[in-house]
Amino acid sequence: MRALRFALALSLTVLVACATEPLDTPSGKPEVTINARPDAVASAILVRLAASGWTIDSQTPTGVTAHKKMDGMQAVATQLLIGNEYSTIPDCHLRFIIIGRLGDPTRVFAQASASTQMAFGQVNEADITTGSSRDLQQILAAVKKDAEAESLAPTSGARPRLNTTSGSASTR
Repeated sequence: MRALRFALALSLTVLVACATEPLDTPSGKPEVTINARPDAVASAILVRLAASGWTIDSQTPTGVTAHKKMDGMQAVATQLLIGNEYSTIPDCHLRFIIIGRLGDPTRVFAQASASTQMAFGQVNEADITTGSSRDLQQILAAVKKDAEAESLAPTSGARPRLNTTSGSASTR
């Protein structure tokens, strides 16, 4: 039984690795350049993930991380690869790295991983960015559309903004 499971896991790994072609991006991995401020990009990522049922783990000026329980065949296959019959339902983790300065386009990179907790508390984790690259690139394309539309939208009146250098409020 153990040998059959190993053979199945190896076959799935080889199949996924062979079926995935590099993306047409500068790095060949999920990334996008967005003509918007880094805070608008982070906001677009948060809105998109929250609307899709992801739990936001953290948000910083340079990144967003989130997770969601896997379901269906994806959960079964992932549990076969990194867990066993006693492990928890696998979680999918997304990480968005935001690189930008005011006045310059913002670059965003995306990574995905899966994790499951074993019976005695050990956590097994695997990088699934390569196998998920097309899905991640679609998320990034939607974030780009949302963030650029937000940056072009007219503002209705001046909104108070916190001046982080002096701690006082100003309007824009």
